Formats: sequence, structure tokens, C-alpha cells
Amino acid sequence: MPMPFDFAPPKPLIDLLVEKSPALTVKLWSKVDVWFKAVKAGKGSAMYDTRIYNVMHALEAMPKRGVLLEKDLEDFCKKVKELTEMGKGTSLEDTLKSAAVVALRSVLSRDKSRIPANVVDWVKELKAGDGYSKSAAEGFIDAYEGRSLEGAYEQINALNTRFKEACVDMDSLKAYVDENVSDLKDFIASVAKKLPMPVKFTTEQKFLVKKAILLHFECQAPIRTRYCALQDGATYTTETLEWSRWLKMGLSAAKLGKAVLSADAIADMPGVVDQVKGLYNMYKKEDGEDFLSFISEPFLTSEEQDKLLNQLRAANFFQKFQYDNQTANWLCGNCACIYLKAGSDRSAASLEAAASHPEVELPFPSLKLEGEGAGLQDRAENVVGAALEVKKTTGACCSLFGMNLCTTDDGELNLG
Repeated sequence: MPMPFDFAPPKPLIDLLVEKSPALTVKLWSKVDVWFKAVKAGKGSAMYDTRIYNVMHALEAMPKRGVLLEKDLEDFCKKVKELTEMGKGTSLEDTLKSAAVVALRSVLSRDKSRIPANVVDWVKELKAGDGYSKSAAEGFIDAYEGRSLEGAYEQINALNTRFKEACVDMDSLKAYVDENVSDLKDFIASVAKKLPMPVKFTTEQKFLVKKAILLHFECQAPIRTRYCALQDGATYTTETLEWSRWLKMGLSAAKLGKAVLSADAIADMPGVVDQVKGLYNMYKKEDGEDFLSFISEPFLTSEEQDKLLNQLRAANFFQKFQYDNQTANWLCGNCACIYLKAGSDRSAASLEAAASHPEVELPFPSLKLEGEGAGLQDRAENVVGAALEVKKTTGACCSLFGMNLCTTDDGELNLG
């Protein structure tokens, strides 16, 4: 006997209830085990993978708008993971994983402490895969660990507008930068937790051809442990083709004394603005915009910062460094591990004791930092697109629970 999922995916019903009657959504959630039982009963059938996807897609909206109670969020996360594992080996496995991460993002936006540790670890494992789920998992972990840049910089446009209006030539540019160091400081502080700042920007002649620049990062541990992977002033270096955006970041960082701009061509230039201009002229195309036009918007938008974040991810930066909330610094993997074990006491003695603790496993024991989805997605979207109108969906889904759905005189939905 075909299940209601086969001809009427339940998502339209859930979306309707979330919008019109949160109380009924909670009542429906209390019977979610019935959904799971119905799906499991059809294992091996031609519609098995589609049923799993329909249920997953329906669950996505439940944590939104505060519909589910806080106490239900942890169970919701577990159910999402369980449903995904039911789809292991099916034709929609990657799509299910992506949908699961989307559902978990809804919980993350409400209270990330409600997401069980084993579920977070599971999402981290998805990052090692491929397809759509890999990208979704990376975005989730960025947000979970505080690196998401979405909507974090509402004042960027205003800052850039003021900057552009005030800087009509080099003299006014230098004066504005000198007089508005606080804006630069606030900007760097706002992005530091999400976007690590290099301590040095350098170039080599060979990179001028391919338009790349070298970024140098150091371990920022206030007290370096004896197991620090970047001893004696050593830095972790990566090259980037996003030279123009990093150069804009370099203006603020260098002005605040947090970074150094270095190249033979600017060795004799004393001022930060002149140094940035010198580097820009080295890299720009012959027909590129003039320096004032380039630097008139020094505060990067969220989208631009995302590009830099993705570049660091591609360079495996976040496998080598971790952000420490207590010190507000980026630490090498070894120091981060030891600082975490030390807890709130970050004294030299406490760090030394933590470094010697038998449970501490250093990620870099050598003390060196070396180190077909579209088709499935289309199919899943077609399944959803084939759903009947909400009225038919409502009747089919409610029949699954032995309920009747009706509308009261005041327009409220009610279950009978």
C-alpha cells in the first residue's frame, strides 16, 4: 500500500502549520516517530529514498520561529542525523546530508548549545566528503565556530561611503586614515574572530606574473608553549590570488601596527598609505583603476570577506590554527590544544602542566605545520516540485496519523 509520502510530500503542510498554527506543529512533532516507522517499513521499495527525502525536507522548518521548545531541539538534531543514516547507500544520500545540515542550521540560529557533540562531529566528518554536503557542512562548521560572516557587517557600506566622500586625493586620504584610526580598529576587531589577520604581507618577483601575494601568519598565543609549532618567530606562509582584497585588509592592519607590508619596491616608503599604493601599482593591470578608486572602499563587504575565508580554507589554514575565545587570538594547533586543557588558568605553570598531561595529543608532534551531485539534487527538487497542492497534502499527511484537519470559524487550523 503506497504511503502518503509517495503522492503528497508533507513539507507544504509543515510550512503551513509553522506559519499559521505553531501549536499544531508541536503536536505533529510529538508523532514524528510514526513518520520514521512508516519510512522504515518501506525499506527496499522503489520509493524508499524519496520517502526519506520528503520527511527530511518537511522537518527543516520545524525549529524556525521558535515553534519547537528548547528541550525538543536536541532530539530534533538526533532525529535528523538518524534519518540521514537511514538513507545511507540510496541514490539521494548526498542530497539527504545537505538537507540535514540545512535543518541543523535552523537549530544553530536559535541555540547552538542544543546541538549534541556527536552531531557536530558527524557534520565535521561530512566536510571530508564531496558533493553538495561537503559545502553545506563547511558552512555549518564556520557558523558553529564563529567564522560565518553573514550579516555581521551592517555598517560597512556607511563606512565606505564616508571614506569615499572624504578622500578625493592622496593628501586627504592620508589625513582621513590618520584621523579615523578608531574606524580601522573597530573593523579589524570585528573580523578578527572570523578572518585571521596576517602579520606580514610580502611579494616575490615570480608572483607578480601570476598576481599572487604571500600571507604570513604567526601563532598568537600570549605565552608560547614549548610545543608551539611556530617557534622563534617562524610563520606559516600561504600565497593567495585574492591580492587586491587582502591588500585592502593590509591598509587597516598595517596602520594599527598589526601587520607589516614588505617588498623591495616599497622599502623606502615610510607611510602605510604610500606602501599600500606601491604594492597596488606593482600588481594592477595597465588599464586597471587608479589607486584612489581602488582604496576608496577599504572596508570589505561580507561577500568579499567570504572569498578570503574560502581561500584560507582551501589552504588548510583552519586545520592548523584555532581561535581561542578567552585570549581572542589565533593559536597554532599545538598551543590551542594545550590552552584548551589548561582551562581558565592560562599562567605559565598551568600551561606547562597541561602540556605534560597524558591526555593531551598534539596534532603536530613534529612541531611543524606541514602538512555527481547536481543530478541527485535535480532529482530531489523534482520530487518536491511534483507535490500536490497544500489541501491534498494536508489530507494525506493527517490521514497518516489518524487525524482530521479542519478550519475553525476564526480561520485557525485545528486537528480533530
